[in-house]
Amino acid sequence: MNDAVDWGAVRALFDSVCELPEPLWESELHALTGDPALVHETLALLRAQTQALGGMQGSIDKVLASLDADDIQVGQLIGPWRLVRLLAAGGMGRVFLAERADQLYRRQVAIKVMRRSLDPALAERLQAESQILADLQHPNIAHLYDVGRAGADQPYLVMEFIDGQRLDEACRSPDITLTGVLGLFCRVCRAVQAAHAQGVIHCDIKPANVLVRSDDEPVLLDFGISRLMSDGSSEVGAYATPRYTSPERRSGRPAAVADDIYSLGVMLDELLALGGPAVRLDGDLMAVAARARAPVAADRYASVDALAEDVIRFQQHRPVRALRPSRVRRARLFLRRQWRACAVAACALLMAVGFVQRIGDARARAEENAAAAS
Repeated sequence: MNDAVDWGAVRALFDSVCELPEPLWESELHALTGDPALVHETLALLRAQTQALGGMQGSIDKVLASLDADDIQVGQLIGPWRLVRLLAAGGMGRVFLAERADQLYRRQVAIKVMRRSLDPALAERLQAESQILADLQHPNIAHLYDVGRAGADQPYLVMEFIDGQRLDEACRSPDITLTGVLGLFCRVCRAVQAAHAQGVIHCDIKPANVLVRSDDEPVLLDFGISRLMSDGSSEVGAYATPRYTSPERRSGRPAAVADDIYSLGVMLDELLALGGPAVRLDGDLMAVAARARAPVAADRYASVDALAEDVIRFQQHRPVRALRPSRVRRARLFLRRQWRACAVAACALLMAVGFVQRIGDARARAEENAAAAS
């Protein structure tokens, strides 16, 4: 294995093309990065996974996890926390389920241990901004409890443990409805907007970073971590998933609110496509997603709140601001929105017409009787 290769970047590139047909891999990789070494290593990994497993996602996490396998193990203590089991492994590092070892109180947490090959300045950046991240108090954002260093000076984060399923898996449920999907999405949007109000940008919003608890509440993970990591990386976006990363972010521009709006637009597209039988593709909704993920930042929604508001307008059968509906479309939406009042009005009109018709019929019969009597 080539230790000089940035395996975080390889993972991100791998994730962005692994679902494409094999003939498209190389051209797409060259479009995403100008580094021939990264293209070579990613192609080698893609082909090896295809030949050995007939699939691809399975062992790349094992490859990445093995880079730090000698340092942090299940059963080890990190501060007062004992690592119970491995939850996930990826380009940033590994995530463990942990519990208090000193019996002072009972709590389970998720501890993310960063890869030892990351920028050494990362620990300083995490500590410098940990208070900002810890202050993100929102029911739909996983709470950050602590940061520190473990093992061979590896940065780690102690976070709220969320027991739930990935957002995309939740939206594949046969019982899901369009209302349910959009409700989950809007609650994620509110969480992102709350963080933006405190000056924190996520930079890696995707279904895998949202867990849906048993009470149907979505919780967003890793808020602000990707931005901190990308700030010190020579490979822009190495710790974010390219598919969800805005074009300007991939080109090296600093993180901005528009980046998260782009990611939410891509995610909305996916959720609508992955939804259960009751989730249908609608032209207005597709227009909302398209505006959110517009290639040019200025063409996107001005805020996450504006995006969520347009989704709510769709649910309320109001014209979405992502489109300029025709008069006919506005009329149809009005009828759907006010169908009860329209139904009552129509019934009243029919009754009035019937009443007038009966009066007319009665008058006509009276005139006929009067003519016959004369």
